Amino acid sequence: MKRISLLAVMIFTFLISYSQQLYVKTFGDPHHPAIVFIHGGPRGNSVLFEGTTAQKLAGRGFYVIVYDRRGEGRSSYDNAKVTYGEAFEDLNGIYKKFHLTKASLIGFSFGGLVTTLFAEKYPEKINAVVLTSALFAQQATYNHILDSVKRIYTRKQDAIQLKKITDVALLDKNSAAYRKECFALAAENGFFKAGQLSDEATKIYAAYEASDLSKKDIRNDQAPGLFYKNEKLVNIDVRPILAKLKSKGIAIFGLYGKDDGIFSSEMINSIQAIIGAGHFKYLDHASHYLFADRQDAFLNSIAAWLQETEPHINGPRVYGARPGKAFMYTIPATGKRPMTFQVKHLPEGATLDKNSGVISGSVKEKGDYTIELIAVNKYGRSAKTFTLVIGDKLALTPPMGWSSWYSFGRNVTLDKVIRTAEMIRDKGLQQYGWSVIEIDDPWTKQPGKEDSIWTKLKQKTGTAYSYYEGPDNLPGRVGQVRNENGELIPNQYFTDIKAFPALMHKMGFKAGIYSSPGPLTCGGVAGSYGYEQTDAKFFADNGFDYLKYDWCSYGSLAKNESKAELIKPYRLMSDALQAQKRDIIHALCQYGMGNVWEWGNESGGQLWRTEGDITDNWHSVYGAIRKLADKAQYVKPGNWNDPDILQIGVVGAQSEGEAKRNHLTPDEQKTHFSMWCMLDAPLLIGANIELLDDFTLGLITNEEVIAVNQDALGMAAGLKTVLPDTVEVWSKPLEDGGTAVGLLNAGDKAVTTTFPFSAVGLEGTYAVRDLWEKKDLGLFSKEISITIPSHGIVLWKIIRKKAGAAR
Repeated sequence: MKRISLLAVMIFTFLISYSQQLYVKTFGDPHHPAIVFIHGGPRGNSVLFEGTTAQKLAGRGFYVIVYDRRGEGRSSYDNAKVTYGEAFEDLNGIYKKFHLTKASLIGFSFGGLVTTLFAEKYPEKINAVVLTSALFAQQATYNHILDSVKRIYTRKQDAIQLKKITDVALLDKNSAAYRKECFALAAENGFFKAGQLSDEATKIYAAYEASDLSKKDIRNDQAPGLFYKNEKLVNIDVRPILAKLKSKGIAIFGLYGKDDGIFSSEMINSIQAIIGAGHFKYLDHASHYLFADRQDAFLNSIAAWLQETEPHINGPRVYGARPGKAFMYTIPATGKRPMTFQVKHLPEGATLDKNSGVISGSVKEKGDYTIELIAVNKYGRSAKTFTLVIGDKLALTPPMGWSSWYSFGRNVTLDKVIRTAEMIRDKGLQQYGWSVIEIDDPWTKQPGKEDSIWTKLKQKTGTAYSYYEGPDNLPGRVGQVRNENGELIPNQYFTDIKAFPALMHKMGFKAGIYSSPGPLTCGGVAGSYGYEQTDAKFFADNGFDYLKYDWCSYGSLAKNESKAELIKPYRLMSDALQAQKRDIIHALCQYGMGNVWEWGNESGGQLWRTEGDITDNWHSVYGAIRKLADKAQYVKPGNWNDPDILQIGVVGAQSEGEAKRNHLTPDEQKTHFSMWCMLDAPLLIGANIELLDDFTLGLITNEEVIAVNQDALGMAAGLKTVLPDTVEVWSKPLEDGGTAVGLLNAGDKAVTTTFPFSAVGLEGTYAVRDLWEKKDLGLFSKEISITIPSHGIVLWKIIRKKAGAAR
């Protein structure tokens, strides 16, 4: 079969044998790893999976094949016996039709039995088995259902239903009637439904029910009877088979929902013991149809388990360092480990650690050095052209990483930060470019309340904004703030602060640190006022790569908020940093005072806060977005507007002492991340990584969305127009000639809108790609229509195509 376009959808019907017509639909690129979804039954079909999940799974880099078995769903019923043997013929026909040597099989419900038995018979055709709400011990399932509903009806004192249970228990346990009645009792008591659906799952089901596909939920009521008439293996336990398959080296994975009432805890424990804890997930708020109930968890699990094994290099195509200054850059690459790295044409003075992918050293001569990055594992090779720019600019693309403030607030410790770095590495985030680990306030000591600084700051005579906390707000972090050499003394929770950068570098991360131009930070511990040279040397000598420099108490010393007064402390620290032997990115934090976007580059910094601290509510996030609607002209490589740390995932420690919530809806979080990428904002995760859920993980590992932010052209999006239905049109040009477009619905209701290409100055025919869905939408002329949820966004990449067919 010739190659089709990425994420294309193809529908086939073809003859398997005995004139059986089989319905098959494919999603994605046939050169990607193949996954075949095997539906439940007998009497089932693949409609729900096809309508809710197949395309999104293809978007994770798979070639997804869904089909209906003969005698079921949309396939031919003629002469079907609905046996396992026929199911094997169907699968073998699919392997032949699509030229599959091996594939991973997702066995859903009864499809889990089909999958297991097929894998037993044809192990050479299996990459992996993924049991999804899969049956594996039929009689144990029936017993659990009857015992569970008996307890329910006993509590209700329902004599009629209790009599029914007794009658069902007397039926032939190898009969279609017995199976039917057991599952009917389960359905009547909500065993197949999640107790509490998330907003996202509710939307998934609603969209499915409103679709034309839901009307094709065709079921053959005769199929169960045929199965029990013609098949001998009608009540089986495949756990011994699964154990045998695992012993032969076949990868087996399991996904089950905690709200799925047809499996007892003992059954779940038994199947997990066979599969292994590392290959098994037992999901909260998910029942039988967990691929819709917890779609993000389902997709992330499949991607983590079965993802393309070949390397793929992510990240920007450019990096900046100063001549003769120490720097480091970790090549971000996804793919199976172990992986080794190579670099061709690396300039003199720079070296590569082939195992970690860390490029480090110092290059004396200015210039643009074109090099080739290469990642290799046993499955393949990935290469990327990359430019190392040795000049006077740092941060040629927006910094990416994590900050402790919204995660741990004033309770931050070095141990918590190191553990977070380990989790970021272990979750694979580093492979997408998340590289800075920044220790925020408060890591130094607070002066005792008798110290004269408290009185001095209260004697403020100027008009500039000032903020600091204390004294007595940080028990356990109070004491002498500097040693005899004038160096900052870390508090008891950061005694090994000097070892932190080396540890981060060993892990492939950049080390970030925090201070203030004032005598006190915002939290009320020692800042850098009067010790700028000493602190810059301390940071550089110990290997720090990134400094967040927070205005805080300096406002008590500044005369006013004139441009000269605002620039002064930041220029002082920038000069001190540039005098060191190491490159350190300088992040200004002064809340947008004095229109910092107009002069931030004059201060010597690379990024500057344009806003006060934002929080996890829509008004705060949307306000920060709109503030930058007309400020794209101030953004360029090495000059970044910073609307604050990302409020996605579990945050809130800055106000509540620990991160434990997020008040943004999933759509709002997606809009938040999308717009930070469109605005070329620095991307610092604020979430507690230990509490990172699958939805958030899916946001921050979408390499196509991140690529918008890391585009080497370095041009931020601006608000181009507002459509008549109040949908905002944002766009930014990309280095490859494409245009990134974000359609933002700030309203309180979903909107269906038509986007004219002319709104962003485009005319002609364009290929449109949905970056969140990783889906090519096709060729369009002049306009495209879309429905956008409240506070939601669609994010597209639009590329000009030559004249041809268009929708």
